[in-house]
Amino acid sequence: MKIFFLFISIIFFFFSYLQNEINIFKTNEAILHKSQPVYASMQAAPITNQAQNEQNSNDEQIRVTIFYKNLQVLQTEIKQLHGTIINNNNQLQMLVAVMPRENLSMLLTSSEITYIERDKEITIEPAQVITWDRERVKLRESIQSNFTGKGIKVAVIDTGIALHDDLQVAGGISFVDYTTSYYDDNGHGTHVAGIIAAKNNNIGVVGIAPDVQLYSVKVLDFDGSGYISDLVEAIQWSIENDMDILNISSGSLVNSQILERMINAAYENGLLIVAAAGNDGTEDTKIDTINYPGKFDSTIAVGALDENNQRAIFSSTGSALEISAPGENIVSTYLNNGYISMSGTSMATPVVSGIVALLKEANPNLTNIQLRSLLQKGSIDLGMQGRDSLFGYGLAQAPYYFPDIYSHWAKTDIIAIYKKGWLVGKSASSFAPEDVLTRAQAAVILSRILGLQPTGSNTYKDVRNNYWAISDIIAVTENQYMVGIEDGKFGPEQVLTREQFAAILDRVFIRKNIVTEGETYPIPFIDVDPNGWSANAVARIANLGVIRGTSSTKFSPQMKMTRAQIAAMLNRSANYFE
Repeated sequence: MKIFFLFISIIFFFFSYLQNEINIFKTNEAILHKSQPVYASMQAAPITNQAQNEQNSNDEQIRVTIFYKNLQVLQTEIKQLHGTIINNNNQLQMLVAVMPRENLSMLLTSSEITYIERDKEITIEPAQVITWDRERVKLRESIQSNFTGKGIKVAVIDTGIALHDDLQVAGGISFVDYTTSYYDDNGHGTHVAGIIAAKNNNIGVVGIAPDVQLYSVKVLDFDGSGYISDLVEAIQWSIENDMDILNISSGSLVNSQILERMINAAYENGLLIVAAAGNDGTEDTKIDTINYPGKFDSTIAVGALDENNQRAIFSSTGSALEISAPGENIVSTYLNNGYISMSGTSMATPVVSGIVALLKEANPNLTNIQLRSLLQKGSIDLGMQGRDSLFGYGLAQAPYYFPDIYSHWAKTDIIAIYKKGWLVGKSASSFAPEDVLTRAQAAVILSRILGLQPTGSNTYKDVRNNYWAISDIIAVTENQYMVGIEDGKFGPEQVLTREQFAAILDRVFIRKNIVTEGETYPIPFIDVDPNGWSANAVARIANLGVIRGTSSTKFSPQMKMTRAQIAAMLNRSANYFE
């Protein structure tokens, strides 16, 4: 695995104090860029009011995160003030220290500090052990469509992941200060991991995306608590190690500018960050209770639903809420190779992380921004029309193909052609593989594949100028891929036969110099008249392997063409079209 060494470019600007709020720091560019592995100078900024106000805290010891210029000098100053450095990250030029409350004001005068803020705790919300399945997000259909998240890297930034027969962990790292192991000593992270990626192995439960590459990134301890600084380093590690999706089922009601900068850096590097909205919901849903980092623009904030598709009573609300997913009584993996039912936005978040992994697998060329849009558009709207503060865009849905093709003989061909955009469904949930194909529909499909545009006008007596397929009919007949039937008519509603479609493909391949007009081959079917109008076309296309018989000896030339049959023929022809 290739690791990109990342460095930070942070330039601080001075802003005047405003109503005793924290000063804001900004950078000219994102904190981290894979394409720019260089250091940039750090300019000093005033110490924030936030850190100054910590002197009034009742805590005897204050844990702070510090960005610095000269580590050696600052280490000496901290030691002289009876502080203790807990952690240092040379790459970020960031350290974490614990300071006596009464000495914090003296530390704030150091010229070696460029920015300081209290290292706030982040916690998982208490989950109720209380089950309902994942039919609501169309997991069964997604599995039948062969979406598994294969090749997608998901970092579970949590309490770790325990050893479990139903989980396969690709790797990980620990950022807590008492262990280098990324194994779970709480249970929360293991439960989250199972929702995303429990194996489809006929035991226990199955995750939303069972074949993702799962990484355990431990930032929370055995009590489910941790620090912003650890989360920042975890996100940096995720960028360096090419993660695709970050699942953060924890949060805080208190903002952190340091965390926001790192979240933004991850997003600008193409990662998708999925975070819990929080379990601070109230009866007054007008109150904004969304947690950070879910509240950041670069993050997908996830709310929880009950089994009636209603907002779970605990689920936080607010304008930053982006999407909802099942979050009550969710059964998943747990410590000691067990399973347990839990509730919370912590459980809804990995549902969405898994769905995003499936979307990325299905659409590997889309950016994180485009995938995020796909997630939004594919959701089932709940509550008020459009996005709202209770449900976001609605109930997230896993990608899936049409249920009516799952056991069909042409399933593979239909999926391949659908993914190319050559054929579409009859509706959002039906492909109708056994429906017959009209000549007008064939004209539209052919025009779409070849990228044809009409140059002339309509000359057919039986095709109105406002007919839905008029442009495509003109385009295919101008190029002589299709011809009229008789007396100046096209016959748009006539059903296409197998020999007619063979003749259409033959004309296309002659124009592409794949076959030669007049070239003859033995006819492999006993029901094709050697002297018939379509005989040579059928023989040439059969020789390419594009068309096959309805039996070992028969072609059934007059049989009506179905949507499944055209999908199969087009899929066999794909290399000739591209």
